[in-house]
Amino acid sequence: MRQPLRQPHPIRTSEIENYEIPPSYLIYKDGAYTIAVNGNTGKEDSSSTESATVIQYALDQLATAKGTVYIRKAATDYEINTKITPKDRVNIIGEKDACLKAGCNLVPAMFDLEEGANTVMRMTMSGFRLEGNNVCNFAIGFDNVYSNMIFEDMEILGFVSVPVNFKGNVWGVTMRNILITAPNGGYGIRINRTSGAGQIGLNNFYYVHISGAGTAIRIIGDAYKNTFYNCHITTTGTYGVYIAGDGTYTPYLSIFRDCWFERGAQGNRAIQITDVGAFTTRPELTLIENCHIGNYDIAIYLPYASKTTIRNNYFSTNATDDINMTATALDTLIEGGVYSAGGIGGSGTRTLYEGQGFKNTGVAAMLNTNATVTVAHGLALTPTIVLATGTHAEVNDLYVTAVGAANFTINSAAVTTADRDIYWEARVR
Repeated sequence: MRQPLRQPHPIRTSEIENYEIPPSYLIYKDGAYTIAVNGNTGKEDSSSTESATVIQYALDQLATAKGTVYIRKAATDYEINTKITPKDRVNIIGEKDACLKAGCNLVPAMFDLEEGANTVMRMTMSGFRLEGNNVCNFAIGFDNVYSNMIFEDMEILGFVSVPVNFKGNVWGVTMRNILITAPNGGYGIRINRTSGAGQIGLNNFYYVHISGAGTAIRIIGDAYKNTFYNCHITTTGTYGVYIAGDGTYTPYLSIFRDCWFERGAQGNRAIQITDVGAFTTRPELTLIENCHIGNYDIAIYLPYASKTTIRNNYFSTNATDDINMTATALDTLIEGGVYSAGGIGGSGTRTLYEGQGFKNTGVAAMLNTNATVTVAHGLALTPTIVLATGTHAEVNDLYVTAVGAANFTINSAAVTTADRDIYWEARVR
Protein backbone atom coordinates (compact mmCIF):
# COMPACT_ATOMS: atom_id res chain seq x y z
CA MET A 1 0.00 0.00 0.00
CA ARG A 2 1.22 3.44 -0.83
CA GLN A 3 2.29 5.33 2.32
CA PRO A 4 0.93 8.86 2.85
CA LEU A 5 3.43 11.70 3.11
CA ARG A 6 6.10 9.49 1.59
CA GLN A 7 9.37 11.28 0.89
CA PRO A 8 9.62 12.18 -2.79
CA HIS A 9 12.59 11.34 -4.92
CA PRO A 10 15.41 13.23 -3.14
CA ILE A 11 16.58 15.14 -6.24
CA ARG A 12 13.12 15.76 -7.63
CA THR A 13 13.27 19.55 -7.16
CA SER A 14 16.70 19.88 -8.78
CA GLU A 15 16.26 17.67 -11.83
CA ILE A 16 13.71 19.85 -13.65
CA GLU A 17 14.64 20.21 -17.28
CA ASN A 18 15.74 23.75 -18.24
CA TYR A 19 14.40 25.25 -15.03
CA GLU A 20 16.79 27.59 -13.25
CA ILE A 21 14.76 28.66 -10.20
CA PRO A 22 13.50 25.97 -7.80
CA PRO A 23 9.68 26.03 -7.71
CA SER A 24 7.65 26.85 -4.63
CA TYR A 25 5.62 23.72 -5.36
CA LEU A 26 6.44 20.84 -7.66
CA ILE A 27 3.52 18.85 -9.05
CA TYR A 28 4.11 15.32 -10.33
CA LYS A 29 2.25 12.02 -10.69
CA ASP A 30 2.85 8.73 -8.94
CA GLY A 31 0.51 6.21 -10.51
CA ALA A 32 -3.07 7.46 -10.05
CA TYR A 33 -1.99 10.07 -7.49
CA THR A 34 -1.06 13.68 -8.16
CA ILE A 35 1.37 15.03 -5.57
CA ALA A 36 2.42 18.53 -4.54
CA VAL A 37 5.96 18.72 -3.12
CA ASN A 38 6.93 21.77 -1.12
CA GLY A 39 9.97 23.28 -2.87
CA ASN A 40 11.42 24.56 0.41
CA THR A 41 11.01 21.48 2.59
CA GLY A 42 10.95 18.67 0.00
CA LYS A 43 7.90 17.24 1.78
CA GLU A 44 4.65 16.12 0.16
CA ASP A 45 2.09 18.68 1.27
CA SER A 46 -0.84 17.33 -0.75
CA SER A 47 -1.76 14.21 -2.69
CA SER A 48 -4.97 13.09 -4.33
CA THR A 49 -6.35 11.18 -7.28
CA GLU A 50 -8.02 14.50 -8.25
CA SER A 51 -5.29 16.54 -9.95
CA ALA A 52 -7.23 19.81 -9.76
CA THR A 53 -7.45 19.48 -5.98
CA VAL A 54 -3.67 19.22 -5.63
CA ILE A 55 -2.89 22.03 -8.08
CA GLN A 56 -5.45 24.30 -6.38
CA TYR A 57 -3.95 23.46 -2.99
CA ALA A 58 -0.52 24.60 -4.17
CA LEU A 59 -1.94 27.82 -5.62
CA ASP A 60 -3.89 28.57 -2.46
CA GLN A 61 -0.83 28.06 -0.26
CA LEU A 62 1.04 30.65 -2.30
CA ALA A 63 -1.78 33.21 -2.41
CA THR A 64 0.03 35.30 0.20
CA ALA A 65 3.66 34.21 -0.13
CA LYS A 66 3.62 34.21 -3.97
CA GLY A 67 5.86 31.94 -6.05
CA THR A 68 5.79 29.31 -8.80
CA VAL A 69 3.98 26.02 -9.24
CA TYR A 70 5.83 23.69 -11.62
CA ILE A 71 3.98 20.78 -13.26
CA ARG A 72 6.11 17.86 -14.43
CA LYS A 73 5.24 15.78 -17.45
CA ALA A 74 3.79 12.39 -16.60
CA ALA A 75 3.15 9.06 -18.26
CA THR A 76 -0.59 9.74 -17.99
CA ASP A 77 -2.30 13.11 -18.29
CA TYR A 78 -3.41 15.15 -15.30
CA GLU A 79 -7.20 14.76 -15.36
CA ILE A 80 -8.99 17.97 -14.33
CA ASN A 81 -12.57 17.53 -13.08
CA THR A 82 -13.07 20.85 -11.28
CA LYS A 83 -12.07 24.35 -12.27
CA ILE A 84 -8.72 25.77 -11.20
CA THR A 85 -8.56 29.37 -9.97
CA PRO A 86 -5.12 31.00 -10.44
CA LYS A 87 -3.80 33.45 -7.86
CA ASP A 88 -2.14 36.84 -8.15
CA ARG A 89 1.67 36.61 -8.51
CA VAL A 90 1.64 32.80 -8.55
CA ASN A 91 3.10 31.44 -11.79
CA ILE A 92 2.08 28.08 -13.26
CA ILE A 93 4.87 26.56 -15.34
CA GLY A 94 4.72 23.22 -17.12
CA GLU A 95 7.48 20.92 -18.24
CA LYS A 96 7.42 20.24 -21.98
CA ASP A 97 4.76 17.62 -22.84
CA ALA A 98 2.94 17.98 -19.52
CA CYS A 99 -0.80 17.77 -20.27
CA LEU A 100 -3.83 18.87 -18.26
CA LYS A 101 -6.85 17.10 -19.71
CA ALA A 102 -10.47 17.94 -18.98
CA GLY A 103 -12.31 15.11 -17.26
CA CYS A 104 -15.88 14.20 -18.09
CA ASN A 105 -17.22 16.32 -15.18
CA LEU A 106 -15.45 19.57 -16.06
CA VAL A 107 -17.88 22.34 -17.14
CA PRO A 108 -17.52 25.11 -18.16
CA ALA A 109 -13.86 26.20 -17.69
CA MET A 110 -10.52 24.61 -16.80
CA PHE A 111 -8.82 27.81 -15.63
CA ASP A 112 -11.26 30.35 -14.23
CA LEU A 113 -10.05 33.94 -14.12
CA GLU A 114 -13.48 35.33 -13.28
CA GLU A 115 -12.87 36.55 -9.79
CA GLY A 116 -15.50 39.26 -9.51
CA ALA A 117 -15.10 43.02 -9.64
CA ASN A 118 -11.82 44.26 -11.08
CA THR A 119 -9.39 41.71 -9.67
CA VAL A 120 -5.69 42.46 -10.15
CA MET A 121 -3.88 39.41 -11.51
CA ARG A 122 -0.16 39.26 -12.29
CA MET A 123 1.09 35.84 -13.27
CA THR A 124 2.64 33.69 -15.99
CA MET A 125 1.31 30.39 -17.29
CA SER A 126 3.49 28.49 -19.74
CA GLY A 127 4.87 25.27 -21.09
CA PHE A 128 2.06 22.70 -21.03
CA ARG A 129 -0.90 21.49 -23.05
CA LEU A 130 -4.56 22.02 -22.14
CA GLU A 131 -6.78 19.40 -23.70
CA GLY A 132 -10.57 19.46 -23.75
CA ASN A 133 -13.08 16.65 -23.66
CA ASN A 134 -15.56 18.00 -26.24
CA VAL A 135 -17.82 18.92 -23.30
CA CYS A 136 -15.86 21.62 -21.44
CA ASN A 137 -16.51 25.02 -23.02
CA PHE A 138 -13.44 27.06 -22.07
CA ALA A 139 -9.78 26.32 -21.39
CA ILE A 140 -9.23 29.82 -19.98
CA GLY A 141 -12.02 32.24 -19.08
CA PHE A 142 -11.39 35.91 -18.23
CA ASP A 143 -13.82 38.31 -16.56
CA ASN A 144 -13.17 41.56 -14.63
CA VAL A 145 -9.40 41.21 -14.45
CA TYR A 146 -6.89 44.07 -14.49
CA SER A 147 -3.73 42.22 -15.12
CA ASN A 148 -0.24 41.63 -16.29
CA MET A 149 -0.81 38.02 -17.30
CA ILE A 150 1.42 36.15 -19.73
CA PHE A 151 0.50 32.87 -21.40
CA GLU A 152 3.20 31.35 -23.57
CA ASP A 153 4.48 28.14 -25.17
CA MET A 154 1.17 26.30 -24.78
CA GLU A 155 -1.24 24.15 -26.76
CA ILE A 156 -5.00 24.53 -26.21
CA LEU A 157 -6.92 21.79 -28.00
CA GLY A 158 -10.30 20.05 -28.04
CA PHE A 159 -12.56 22.50 -26.19
CA VAL A 160 -16.14 22.52 -27.35
CA SER A 161 -17.02 26.22 -27.50
CA VAL A 162 -14.33 28.87 -26.94
CA PRO A 163 -10.84 27.80 -25.82
CA VAL A 164 -9.91 31.38 -24.78
CA ASN A 165 -12.84 33.55 -23.67
CA PHE A 166 -12.76 37.25 -22.64
CA LYS A 167 -16.12 38.57 -21.51
CA GLY A 168 -15.65 41.19 -18.81
CA ASN A 169 -13.47 44.15 -18.00
CA VAL A 170 -10.18 42.51 -19.01
CA TRP A 171 -6.89 44.36 -19.56
CA GLY A 172 -3.24 43.50 -20.03
CA VAL A 173 -3.21 39.87 -21.17
CA THR A 174 -0.29 38.71 -23.36
CA MET A 175 -0.39 35.42 -25.25
CA ARG A 176 2.55 34.24 -27.33
CA ASN A 177 3.63 31.00 -28.99
CA ILE A 178 0.21 29.43 -28.47
CA LEU A 179 -1.48 26.75 -30.59
CA ILE A 180 -5.29 26.86 -30.40
CA THR A 181 -7.91 24.70 -32.09
CA ALA A 182 -11.17 26.55 -32.84
CA PRO A 183 -14.08 24.07 -32.60
CA ASN A 184 -16.74 23.74 -35.30
CA GLY A 185 -19.34 26.44 -34.66
CA GLY A 186 -17.17 28.06 -31.99
CA TYR A 187 -14.23 30.45 -31.71
CA GLY A 188 -10.53 30.15 -30.93
CA ILE A 189 -10.39 33.50 -29.11
CA ARG A 190 -13.56 35.42 -28.25
CA ILE A 191 -13.45 39.02 -27.02
CA ASN A 192 -17.06 39.79 -26.22
CA ARG A 193 -17.83 42.89 -24.14
CA THR A 194 -21.52 43.70 -24.60
CA SER A 195 -22.82 44.91 -21.23
CA GLY A 196 -21.78 46.78 -18.10
CA ALA A 197 -19.01 49.29 -17.53
CA GLY A 198 -15.42 48.94 -18.72
CA GLN A 199 -13.74 47.48 -21.77
CA ILE A 200 -11.62 44.58 -22.95
CA GLY A 201 -8.41 46.24 -23.98
CA LEU A 202 -4.63 46.37 -24.33
CA ASN A 203 -4.39 42.62 -24.82
CA ASN A 204 -1.61 41.35 -27.09
CA PHE A 205 -1.30 38.12 -29.06
CA TYR A 206 2.06 37.11 -30.58
CA TYR A 207 2.76 34.03 -32.73
CA VAL A 208 -0.63 32.48 -32.00
CA HIS A 209 -1.64 29.72 -34.43
CA ILE A 210 -5.36 29.05 -34.62
CA SER A 211 -6.61 26.12 -36.70
CA GLY A 212 -9.80 24.05 -36.76
CA ALA A 213 -13.33 24.32 -38.16
CA GLY A 214 -14.54 27.39 -36.25
CA THR A 215 -13.91 31.15 -36.39
CA ALA A 216 -10.40 31.99 -35.19
CA ILE A 217 -11.04 35.37 -33.54
CA ARG A 218 -14.32 37.11 -32.69
CA ILE A 219 -14.34 40.67 -31.31
CA ILE A 220 -17.73 42.10 -30.31
CA GLY A 221 -18.73 45.28 -28.50
CA ASP A 222 -16.62 47.39 -26.17
CA ALA A 223 -13.11 46.23 -27.12
CA TYR A 224 -10.12 48.58 -27.31
CA LYS A 225 -6.67 48.03 -28.84
CA ASN A 226 -6.49 44.27 -28.97
CA THR A 227 -3.40 43.52 -31.07
CA PHE A 228 -2.41 40.43 -33.06
CA TYR A 229 1.22 40.13 -34.26
CA ASN A 230 2.62 37.36 -36.46
CA CYS A 231 -0.42 35.17 -35.90
CA HIS A 232 -1.23 32.23 -38.19
CA ILE A 233 -4.90 31.68 -38.99
CA THR A 234 -5.87 28.50 -40.86
CA THR A 235 -9.42 27.95 -39.65
CA THR A 236 -12.04 26.75 -42.16
CA GLY A 237 -15.13 28.30 -40.54
CA THR A 238 -17.18 31.18 -41.96
CA TYR A 239 -14.64 33.78 -40.81
CA GLY A 240 -11.00 33.94 -39.86
CA VAL A 241 -11.65 37.15 -37.91
CA TYR A 242 -15.05 38.69 -37.18
CA ILE A 243 -15.23 42.20 -35.68
CA ALA A 244 -18.59 43.87 -34.97
CA GLY A 245 -20.26 46.63 -33.03
CA ASP A 246 -23.34 45.50 -31.15
CA GLY A 247 -25.59 48.56 -31.38
CA THR A 248 -24.41 49.90 -28.01
CA TYR A 249 -20.62 49.53 -28.02
CA THR A 250 -17.99 50.12 -30.70
CA PRO A 251 -14.74 48.10 -31.04
CA TYR A 252 -11.73 50.41 -31.49
CA LEU A 253 -8.17 49.86 -32.64
CA SER A 254 -8.16 46.18 -33.47
CA ILE A 255 -4.69 45.64 -34.97
CA PHE A 256 -3.52 42.77 -37.20
CA ARG A 257 0.11 43.08 -38.21
CA ASP A 258 2.37 40.56 -40.02
CA CYS A 259 -0.28 37.83 -39.79
CA TRP A 260 -0.85 34.91 -42.16
CA PHE A 261 -4.39 33.95 -43.14
CA GLU A 262 -4.68 30.79 -45.23
CA ARG A 263 -7.80 28.70 -45.73
CA GLY A 264 -7.50 25.07 -46.79
CA ALA A 265 -9.98 25.52 -49.65
CA GLN A 266 -11.43 28.65 -51.20
CA GLY A 267 -14.45 30.00 -49.36
CA ASN A 268 -15.84 32.41 -46.80
CA ARG A 269 -13.92 35.41 -45.44
CA ALA A 270 -10.59 36.01 -43.77
CA ILE A 271 -11.70 39.23 -42.04
CA GLN A 272 -15.19 40.77 -41.77
CA ILE A 273 -15.77 44.13 -40.08
CA THR A 274 -19.41 45.00 -39.52
CA ASP A 275 -22.11 46.18 -37.10
CA VAL A 276 -24.75 43.75 -35.85
CA GLY A 277 -26.71 46.46 -34.04
CA ALA A 278 -28.49 49.47 -35.54
CA PHE A 279 -25.45 50.27 -37.71
CA THR A 280 -24.49 53.13 -35.39
CA THR A 281 -21.54 51.35 -33.76
CA ARG A 282 -19.31 50.54 -36.72
CA PRO A 283 -15.90 49.20 -35.62
CA GLU A 284 -13.38 52.03 -35.89
CA LEU A 285 -9.65 52.38 -36.51
CA THR A 286 -8.98 48.78 -37.47
CA LEU A 287 -5.48 48.25 -38.90
CA ILE A 288 -4.60 45.33 -41.20
CA GLU A 289 -0.95 45.61 -42.19
CA ASN A 290 1.76 43.46 -43.80
CA CYS A 291 -0.44 40.36 -43.80
CA HIS A 292 -0.64 37.44 -46.22
CA ILE A 293 -4.28 36.59 -46.99
CA GLY A 294 -5.05 33.79 -49.40
CA ASN A 295 -7.54 31.16 -50.55
CA TYR A 296 -10.76 32.81 -49.41
CA ASP A 297 -13.91 33.86 -51.23
CA ILE A 298 -13.54 37.45 -49.98
CA ALA A 299 -10.32 38.18 -48.09
CA ILE A 300 -11.44 41.40 -46.34
CA TYR A 301 -15.13 42.34 -46.28
CA LEU A 302 -16.25 45.74 -44.99
CA PRO A 303 -20.04 45.99 -45.00
CA TYR A 304 -20.16 48.33 -41.98
CA ALA A 305 -16.79 49.72 -40.89
CA SER A 306 -15.25 53.11 -40.18
CA LYS A 307 -11.70 54.42 -40.47
CA THR A 308 -10.18 51.09 -41.54
CA THR A 309 -6.57 51.06 -42.76
CA ILE A 310 -5.46 48.22 -45.07
CA ARG A 311 -1.75 48.59 -45.80
CA ASN A 312 0.89 46.61 -47.71
CA ASN A 313 -0.84 43.23 -47.64
CA TYR A 314 -0.23 40.31 -49.99
CA PHE A 315 -3.39 38.72 -51.42
CA SER A 316 -3.34 35.38 -53.24
CA THR A 317 -5.98 33.23 -55.00
CA ASN A 318 -9.07 34.80 -53.46
CA ALA A 319 -12.08 33.71 -55.52
CA THR A 320 -14.30 36.81 -55.58
CA ASP A 321 -12.51 39.84 -54.07
CA ASP A 322 -9.36 40.63 -52.15
CA ILE A 323 -11.21 43.57 -50.58
CA ASN A 324 -14.93 44.21 -50.82
CA MET A 325 -16.58 47.38 -49.52
CA THR A 326 -20.20 48.49 -49.47
CA ALA A 327 -21.28 52.13 -49.49
CA THR A 328 -21.69 51.89 -45.70
CA ALA A 329 -17.93 51.35 -45.24
CA LEU A 330 -16.73 54.83 -44.29
CA ASP A 331 -13.30 56.51 -44.52
CA THR A 332 -11.22 53.53 -45.63
CA LEU A 333 -7.51 53.91 -46.43
CA ILE A 334 -6.06 51.28 -48.78
CA GLU A 335 -2.32 51.68 -49.23
CA GLY A 336 0.01 49.58 -51.35
CA GLY A 337 -0.17 45.80 -51.47
CA VAL A 338 -0.08 42.98 -53.98
CA TYR A 339 -3.45 41.78 -55.28
CA SER A 340 -4.72 38.55 -56.80
CA ALA A 341 -7.17 38.23 -59.67
CA GLY A 342 -9.94 38.92 -57.15
CA GLY A 343 -8.87 42.55 -56.81
CA ILE A 344 -11.00 45.18 -55.09
CA GLY A 345 -14.80 45.17 -55.29
CA GLY A 346 -17.20 47.89 -54.23
CA SER A 347 -16.30 51.48 -53.55
CA GLY A 348 -17.14 52.42 -49.98
CA THR A 349 -17.69 56.04 -48.96
CA ARG A 350 -14.69 58.38 -48.79
CA THR A 351 -12.17 55.68 -49.71
CA LEU A 352 -8.57 56.85 -50.15
CA TYR A 353 -6.02 54.85 -52.15
CA GLU A 354 -2.30 55.49 -51.69
CA GLY A 355 1.03 53.94 -52.58
CA GLN A 356 2.08 51.16 -54.90
CA GLY A 357 -0.76 49.84 -57.02
CA PHE A 358 -2.78 53.06 -56.78
CA LYS A 359 -0.44 55.62 -58.35
CA ASN A 360 1.87 55.20 -61.31
CA THR A 361 3.84 57.39 -63.70
CA GLY A 362 5.67 56.83 -66.94
CA VAL A 363 6.63 58.02 -70.40
CA ALA A 364 4.67 56.98 -73.50
CA ALA A 365 5.98 57.43 -77.05
CA MET A 366 3.43 58.62 -79.57
CA LEU A 367 4.97 57.34 -82.78
CA ASN A 368 5.47 59.29 -86.00
CA THR A 369 2.25 59.92 -87.99
CA ASN A 370 0.05 58.93 -85.03
CA ALA A 371 -2.46 60.87 -82.94
CA THR A 372 -3.05 58.19 -80.22
CA VAL A 373 -1.06 55.94 -77.90
CA THR A 374 -2.42 53.23 -75.55
CA VAL A 375 -0.80 53.00 -72.12
CA ALA A 376 -0.86 50.07 -69.65
CA HIS A 377 -1.15 51.87 -66.29
CA GLY A 378 -0.34 48.89 -63.99
CA LEU A 379 -2.77 49.88 -61.22
CA ALA A 380 -4.86 47.61 -59.02
CA LEU A 381 -8.03 49.50 -59.98
CA THR A 382 -9.28 51.62 -62.86
CA PRO A 383 -7.68 55.04 -62.32
CA THR A 384 -9.92 57.99 -61.49
CA ILE A 385 -7.31 60.62 -62.40
CA VAL A 386 -5.09 60.50 -65.51
CA LEU A 387 -2.77 63.37 -66.44
CA ALA A 388 -0.74 63.66 -69.66
CA THR A 389 1.93 66.26 -70.56
CA GLY A 390 3.59 66.52 -73.97
CA THR A 391 7.22 67.41 -74.65
CA HIS A 392 6.69 69.01 -78.08
CA ALA A 393 4.28 71.52 -79.60
CA GLU A 394 2.68 68.72 -81.62
CA VAL A 395 1.60 66.97 -78.38
CA ASN A 396 0.65 69.95 -76.27
CA ASP A 397 -3.10 69.54 -76.90
CA LEU A 398 -3.86 66.17 -75.32
CA TYR A 399 -6.88 64.39 -73.89
CA VAL A 400 -7.46 60.91 -72.42
CA THR A 401 -10.11 58.34 -73.39
CA ALA A 402 -10.91 54.65 -72.85
CA VAL A 403 -9.79 54.59 -69.21
CA GLY A 404 -10.14 50.98 -68.05
CA ALA A 405 -8.91 48.38 -65.58
CA ALA A 406 -5.66 47.82 -67.51
CA ASN A 407 -5.16 50.67 -70.03
CA PHE A 408 -6.04 54.18 -71.10
CA THR A 409 -5.55 56.03 -74.40
CA ILE A 410 -3.83 59.39 -74.83
CA ASN A 411 -5.08 61.39 -77.83
CA SER A 412 -3.42 64.34 -79.57
CA ALA A 413 -5.25 67.05 -81.52
CA ALA A 414 -2.47 66.94 -84.12
CA VAL A 415 -0.80 64.06 -85.98
CA THR A 416 2.88 63.76 -85.09
CA THR A 417 5.65 64.25 -87.66
CA ALA A 418 8.15 62.33 -85.51
CA ASP A 419 8.14 60.16 -82.37
CA ARG A 420 7.07 62.34 -79.42
CA ASP A 421 7.39 61.54 -75.70
CA ILE A 422 4.43 62.12 -73.38
CA TYR A 423 4.73 62.05 -69.58
CA TRP A 424 1.72 60.56 -67.81
CA GLU A 425 0.44 60.02 -64.27
CA ALA A 426 -2.46 57.80 -63.27
CA ARG A 427 -3.92 57.36 -59.82
CA VAL A 428 -6.92 55.99 -57.97
CA ARG A 429 -8.88 58.32 -55.70
